[in-house]
Amino acid sequence: MVLSIALSLFLVGQIFAGTGVAGEGSVLHKDVAQDYYKKGQYDDAVNEYKQWLKKNPFDPEAFLELGQSYVAKGLYKEAVEEYKQALKFYPDYPEAHLKCADAYFALNDMEKAEYEYHQAIRTNPTMVEAYYKLAVILNMTGRYDQAIAQCKRAINKDPQYAQAYVAMGLAHYKNGNLDEAVNNCKKSLELKPELIEPHRTLGLAYAGSGMVDESIRELRVVLNAVTEDTEARLWLGKSLAKKGQKDEAVEEYRKILSVKPQYADAHYYLGLIYYDKGLVDEAIVEYKSTIDTNPKHPEVHTGLGMAYSQKRAFEGVISEFGKAVEIKSSQPDEFIAAMREAINSDPNNVEAKVYLGIALADKGRLDEAIELYQNAISLSRYYVDAHYRLGLAYAEKGLLEEAAAEFKQVIEINPKYADAHKELADTFNRIGAPKDEYTIWSNAVERDPDDTKAHLGLGMYFHRMNNIDDAKAEYDKVLELDPYNASACYNLGVLYQDLHLSERAIPYYQRCIELKPQYDKAYFNLALAYQDQERYEEAIGIYEKALNINPDYAQGRVNLGLLYYAQDMFDEAQLQFNKALEADPDLAEAYYLIGVIEGKKGNVDVALEKTRKALEHDPDHVHAHFNLATILYMKGNLEEALKEYQKTIQMNRTYADAYYNVAKIYEEWGMRAEAESYFVQYEKAKATQQDATGVARKVVEEQELMPDPSTYVR
Repeated sequence: MVLSIALSLFLVGQIFAGTGVAGEGSVLHKDVAQDYYKKGQYDDAVNEYKQWLKKNPFDPEAFLELGQSYVAKGLYKEAVEEYKQALKFYPDYPEAHLKCADAYFALNDMEKAEYEYHQAIRTNPTMVEAYYKLAVILNMTGRYDQAIAQCKRAINKDPQYAQAYVAMGLAHYKNGNLDEAVNNCKKSLELKPELIEPHRTLGLAYAGSGMVDESIRELRVVLNAVTEDTEARLWLGKSLAKKGQKDEAVEEYRKILSVKPQYADAHYYLGLIYYDKGLVDEAIVEYKSTIDTNPKHPEVHTGLGMAYSQKRAFEGVISEFGKAVEIKSSQPDEFIAAMREAINSDPNNVEAKVYLGIALADKGRLDEAIELYQNAISLSRYYVDAHYRLGLAYAEKGLLEEAAAEFKQVIEINPKYADAHKELADTFNRIGAPKDEYTIWSNAVERDPDDTKAHLGLGMYFHRMNNIDDAKAEYDKVLELDPYNASACYNLGVLYQDLHLSERAIPYYQRCIELKPQYDKAYFNLALAYQDQERYEEAIGIYEKALNINPDYAQGRVNLGLLYYAQDMFDEAQLQFNKALEADPDLAEAYYLIGVIEGKKGNVDVALEKTRKALEHDPDHVHAHFNLATILYMKGNLEEALKEYQKTIQMNRTYADAYYNVAKIYEEWGMRAEAESYFVQYEKAKATQQDATGVARKVVEEQELMPDPSTYVR
């Protein structure tokens, strides 16, 4: 490794030294090429760079500039090849990594662009442009928190870099943090008033905050500079409509459609305005145009169904309601009322009743949904979707036996109904029937070897049965089929942690968190894995993140407090134990640990109170009995202390310190034979010596994994 690095540095030195050694004609080629590039004569620049490189084939700067000439011609693939040549001779050339990333970005190859931006940052951590452009990709791919982190790094390097505030503003907007979006965009405009993009994000953020006038103002700034920005124009139309300026909104939508006649959202919002103005036929035309362009538009079927309702076209209402349910768009109360009216006009329409039942179930109105499903089944006993939906509703209400009966009915009618098999397996799992669960999951895998949920369910069954090899094989199969399956990553982490292989568990928890950033259980288990490796500072950081997501998880508070305790940060530890009690007032462990800390502070009476409180909630807490005995001893109550030490020994025959302290009490009383007997037992138990506070054992051995791998990551 050292030899290869030294050789690389030596070659780089040769490369840059060599650029000034060539003959006068060669130097002229490069100078002429640069001159052509500045004049915009890119074909001539390309030819001159090629002439130069024939005689100087190890000049990374020339390859970089040749790549730039290709970029100027719009030849991004050719540019990438030249940048790669530059990097071949100088792997740590930050400008080449940056330009290569730009070219990949232009080619829409975001994965390679992201990699090259990372390489640019690696080779030059002060290159703020790379942080910003990386943030742009992260925004485009929906990784807004990561985008914000990259923008902050750019700003740390250069607080005046306006574009970083622009990208961070957009990320905050996408995350729903509208105030932060506004603040960052305003900051970018303070630094660089000529920027247009911040006005765009400001317009969207103001619209989302209901600040219609401000939204209109910002979006007009954008459109004055970039008239073809159809999204900005669409939002301008929406803001105008919200303000009641519907004719102006119509004008904006029509401008969009004059340029982009297939712009589905423009048709949809134009339809909304027509509907509001009572122009139902015109609204129907626009809604249908929306569907022609985008059949899965999230709201158009609701709009069209409502328009049909106005015309009393109930068949159309039922059809559009069904489509709205299928694509999970909204069903406002007036649409549900229209659907009920449509069903009244056709009371034997089984499909309509099921659709309405689905909509009501989604709104949590399960009893109404169940009644509709049952009514549908009474009209058509073999209507499989009605049985399936009825099973789902029963399961959601916790009526598991009834749910299982419906799923079995579905399978009896249609043995190939895969979702029913999966739901039946889930239901058996909740009821607690592992053998049935195994049969159903294994049958599901046999029917569809690519069914990730079936492999995951089978893996979890094996895991609970302690069949680790088969469990791992199933989880691995899930990731082979779906590398983005957070559940499999989480369960593999639990599996390795069960095996005390925390170093193998950590990458799986990290991947799970990457895929499901709000999944608190993965954070808690990752923190425990770090504890296993005595990486306490990292564990503390992860616990803090986890508790930001789930502040009411009492055991997490206790575990974080134990870490603080282990580092002699007693005030911080006690704060966490108190918060644990706020979340769970019956948690004996928290009372006990507060007692330990109060004892260390010399507050013996408070320690006594907290320790007794711990034993009220958990009479079998062995360490609390030991500490109670010790406090009583300190207060001079030797008889009661002796009783508590003996209780400790009865509960744990290897508790060495308890034997020792009993021996000391007998010694004080002059009972030498009894004291000697307990000293002998102390020596025997000392091989398994436990910390008198119990804290060391708690950190190492009593960590709680969250949860058993029977829980899916949802």
